[in-house]
Amino acid sequence: MAGGAEERHSAMTATLDALSHLDKLDPQRMIDAILAFPEMAEKAREIALRADLGMPRTYRNIVVSGLGGSAIGGDLNRALFAGSLREPMIVNREYDVPEFVDESTLFIASSYSGNTEETLAAFEDALERGAHIVAITTGGTLKELARDNDFPCVLLPGGYQPRAALGYGMFGLMYALVRLGVILDPGVAFDEMLSVTHSIRERCHPDVPSDKNPAKHLAARVAGHIPVVYGSEGYRGVVATRWKGQFNENAKTFAAAGVFPELNHNETVGWSGVGELGAKLFAIILRDPKESKSCLLYTSP
Repeated sequence: MAGGAEERHSAMTATLDALSHLDKLDPQRMIDAILAFPEMAEKAREIALRADLGMPRTYRNIVVSGLGGSAIGGDLNRALFAGSLREPMIVNREYDVPEFVDESTLFIASSYSGNTEETLAAFEDALERGAHIVAITTGGTLKELARDNDFPCVLLPGGYQPRAALGYGMFGLMYALVRLGVILDPGVAFDEMLSVTHSIRERCHPDVPSDKNPAKHLAARVAGHIPVVYGSEGYRGVVATRWKGQFNENAKTFAAAGVFPELNHNETVGWSGVGELGAKLFAIILRDPKESKSCLLYTSP
């Protein structure tokens, strides 16, 4: 890094290491919710496995309806299980539902607060179409609608911002899908996820100094820039979108996200014309050994 950049980086890492600043920088204690992710996942699995969801049945399609933090869990499940889903699954972010929704549809209304306007409207639309509905929520109007219409509900613990409750929403949905016969129990993969997230928490904990903490190191480099987060197809692209949303909502900063290889056919070209703006952009490319070896290669449109 150049001299000025080095000074800014050093100043930022010093700030991140001074834990006395944490309450001022993070008054809602979002860091606590992030650190609780493994425990949220375990609790969500337990809740969904105990919930009275009825007997599995056959569906022609699955629609998960939600917005923001309550929808990203649907995106992740759809992408993670795309190779094994026998029925098509989509994530709906609209007030109404697709025309194909009918009595053969499994409709999952996901709203952490239970009061998301668009999700409640989609619930009513799906109800009129005769869909089999399952609610995933902490309460609110969605819980009441499910109760009043005799639909099952996975009732999650409250107390978090929806964007901070991904562990509940994602794995509450995952194990509801297991119980409903849509996917197989990930079993060992779930346990491995817990092990990995515990390890990441140890390495990236606020108590770990910047010179040994990859999260603080990256944060110091991104500071003062506009983050542009890229991932390859599948769940990696969904994770990039999740990063973008976290930058938007937690850091209150503009951010962008894109997915390879699609962006090779449009957005990549745009980088050649950013001019002086380029100095303000900070590209983060999320990599995975399982991604296609050619997906990041630029090809002329």
